[in-house]
Amino acid sequence: MIWFIIRCWTIIHITCNISEALVRVRALIPMQLHLFHQILVQQESLEAGQVEIGQWLDEAEAVLASHSLAGGKEPVQASLDKHKVKQYYVYSL
Repeated sequence: MIWFIIRCWTIIHITCNISEALVRVRALIPMQLHLFHQILVQQESLEAGQVEIGQWLDEAEAVLASHSLAGGKEPVQASLDKHKVKQYYVYSL
């Protein structure tokens, strides 16, 4: 009979410990969920920034491809002078 009481007390003790652990885990769920949402927003922002940078780099490559150094010094100098005039006009506004 004593063995049965000890066994029941042990089972109750184990059940209480498990219950307390579950209560602690359940209390942590909202905080962990909030942190997960924060990380998710940051990841989405990072991915959007990467896409924007990729688009900017594609545009920059297109601009660089449109310029050529072929033809020697004179055509390049003429293009540079034309660019300087445009820049002066923009800055003077």
